[in-house]
Amino acid sequence: MKKRGLPAAIFLSTDYVDKPAPLWDTEIIALIGKGKIIKEVGFGNLKIAKSMFQSRRSFMLSVLDKMKGLKKEDIAAVINSLTSALGVNAPEMDDRCMTWDEVRRIVNSDIEVGSHGAS
Repeated sequence: MKKRGLPAAIFLSTDYVDKPAPLWDTEIIALIGKGKIIKEVGFGNLKIAKSMFQSRRSFMLSVLDKMKGLKKEDIAAVINSLTSALGVNAPEMDDRCMTWDEVRRIVNSDIEVGSHGAS
């Protein structure tokens, strides 16, 4: 991008800097995308049912959409519920959040950094 003179920007969610694990949505995508097909995801009052004709991708997007307003502990409970329903462990992923050192390097480069909020 620099070679072509194109600007670049990233939006940083500060709650996740230095987190040694992937973001929760990445875990959900990996679990639903690679696990066996399930008919419902739920925790407490949250129940998301998969319709007979709904694709795995569409179901995954509806789960992600419904989870956006949940508290961190409720999101963790949904992930635990999913791993139990699928009979798998949480996936091992190389995806991780940036460290503060990496953020500082980006801030000192030609890339603009904006705020994405805390969560």
